[in-house]
Amino acid sequence: MHLHAATTVDGRDRKQLERLCRYLLRPPFAHDAVKALPDGRVRVLFKAPWRSGVAHADMTADKFLAQVPGLAPAMTAAFIVTFAAFALALVLHLRAWRQGWR
Repeated sequence: MHLHAATTVDGRDRKQLERLCRYLLRPPFAHDAVKALPDGRVRVLFKAPWRSGVAHADMTADKFLAQVPGLAPAMTAAFIVTFAAFALALVLHLRAWRQGWR
């Protein structure tokens, strides 16, 4: 699934809404692609081997933890504004629901 900024989902389409939420909340890498080695290092398995034939990278735990933030998408101003808008909409919806509106 590729997500475009103009992607819309009808709020009543629960299946598509769940699919979109799962896509947005997915981790930056597959959990089975990272393995702890007996000597304390971390092995990251690549999705496909590089042209040189390398299929994984071994690194210390400190180096791996330093690399993880670079794998996650950066928080942009547009993302923060969108999140704030959704949070406000949720608060208003819950307030209306508590008052008996459905």
